[in-house]
Amino acid sequence: MPMKHQRRWSVYLLLALLPAFIGGLFPHSAAAVVQKQPFFSSTFNTLPTGPLAASSDSAVELGSVYVAADSVEVQSSPASSGSALALTSGAAVAELRFKNYPDTLPPVNGNDPNVNGNDRYDLVIKATLTASVSDTLGAQFGLADGGNFYDLVTFDANGELAQNGTPISATYAVSTAVTLNARLHLASNRLDMTIASTSGTTQVLGAVVPSSFNRSTINKLQFQANGGSGTYTLDDVNVSIERESGPPAVITIPTPEFEYDHEGGFTFIKIHIKIKNSGGSAAFVFLHMDLQEFLELADLDFMEGAGYVVEIKNGQVIIGIGQNNRLDGDKTVELKIKIKIKSDGVKIKIKFTLHYSDDTGDFVQDPIVVEPGDEGNPPPSDEDDQGDNDGDAGDSEGGDNDVPGPTPAPEPLLRLPISHIDIHFTARWEVGGLRIYGYPLTEPITRDDGVIVQYFERVRFEYHPENAGSEYQ
Repeated sequence: MPMKHQRRWSVYLLLALLPAFIGGLFPHSAAAVVQKQPFFSSTFNTLPTGPLAASSDSAVELGSVYVAADSVEVQSSPASSGSALALTSGAAVAELRFKNYPDTLPPVNGNDPNVNGNDRYDLVIKATLTASVSDTLGAQFGLADGGNFYDLVTFDANGELAQNGTPISATYAVSTAVTLNARLHLASNRLDMTIASTSGTTQVLGAVVPSSFNRSTINKLQFQANGGSGTYTLDDVNVSIERESGPPAVITIPTPEFEYDHEGGFTFIKIHIKIKNSGGSAAFVFLHMDLQEFLELADLDFMEGAGYVVEIKNGQVIIGIGQNNRLDGDKTVELKIKIKIKSDGVKIKIKFTLHYSDDTGDFVQDPIVVEPGDEGNPPPSDEDDQGDNDGDAGDSEGGDNDVPGPTPAPEPLLRLPISHIDIHFTARWEVGGLRIYGYPLTEPITRDDGVIVQYFERVRFEYHPENAGSEYQ
């Protein structure tokens, strides 16, 4: 049986002042408030039916419609009882100019939003579209910035819908409504979008939008044809910006606990870390761990909350903390990290640094540095004592060499085909797919207690047979 030498070491904490300092600067206690301001709105019912002249700029309920290229008309909407804006030729282009055009997005309710990752500052776009044909590349609807265009949705050939040139596993039917609800997070230039069509509801999450589309450049949308045949309509367009500022995160990490263990002639140190957020929500939460060359990550176990190993490279281990790297207020993530010490007689120094963002900024907390010093090398196990004839466990001069040599570097993690996903995890994996969970990294592993474990790029799944048939299995 392996011998365990359990100790609690004093830890040099260069941390904890920053969260308290931030909490003092931003003493928010109320819930976040969403500020909303509309910038374009139209059902096109106020425009006269018929063609709109080239280069004309027609006022609508909020904003205006500018005809950049023929042929643009106002017709009866196939999707509602009112009117719609229609493209009737393969060269037609209409600009939907915001109410303050040519100015760009202003502050919300007098507050100047920070769009460098601090505040939630979103451009929300809702619209309904139709197509009279489905066998050719048709119209596009999206953001326009000078000569640049980023499509939110495209009527592609064969009745398929696409976004930014990529099919999104959604289809459309002739003269049947396609509704779009898009949210562009201007603080991160990420797009979340829901499209409802004949194939059901499809979501696009976290799409990267070019940085040229930002608060300082966006002031219109564009509806354009692509040279094909047919008529394409746009109706019920609403555009607004929403800003949400919430209280800052207050993250604390109590002094970690340590437990040494001997297994198979090697020494391991198990580090128990608890990360608690008692403030506002934190996103992009990552724990960076710097390991010396004679240290190696052996295992990671989440005792409370969720997380995963993001990367292991050049002695640095990056661990994602929380579901989707998010740690909400009054939530705790508790993990146990098992580290292999590949050489005895060395001074151990492990540094942990927590990175996160909240509604007040991006933060890197001062590191926790663990330096047990000379006491960091635990007494040898009984197996080690058997090889020492002089009875002095600390004297290796001239005696037998009981220190095992360094182990070979671990093989790089390889992605496995999705066909290797265990049958117990297939249904759950399909909910998030490659975008959320990634490819499997290991075959299913059955532990001694019967629990089946499988590691993926961004998650670890467990199947507990004792909970079969319940929500906890």
